[in-house]
Amino acid sequence: MGNHKLSKYEKHLHAHISEIMLMELSNKTAATGTVTSVVMNNDYTSAVVFVTFPKNANEAIQELNSAKGFIKSQLARKVEMRKVPELEFKIDTLLEDINKLETLIDKVN
Repeated sequence: MGNHKLSKYEKHLHAHISEIMLMELSNKTAATGTVTSVVMNNDYTSAVVFVTFPKNANEAIQELNSAKGFIKSQLARKVEMRKVPELEFKIDTLLEDINKLETLIDKVN
């Protein structure tokens, strides 16, 4: 039961953070990001938001983390939660890791 609720909140946060980044952020570098996943802790007090960027990922992730207060305040208006979790934005490196793994496999073959 608890995992279903957690998953539901993660999906809602994913959708709303994506919308806020696209429509409401004034910083266009950070706004180019794509939210790939949101992982909340079990007590709903914090969430890690994984994001990919077409370029300038390090700069963009710093800008997102600088804007997390604004993003959290916008989430408070959109999400029905008693308390909006603290947010931490991280670069999602999964695609890069997969590409590196594929390159290694190709070298072995």
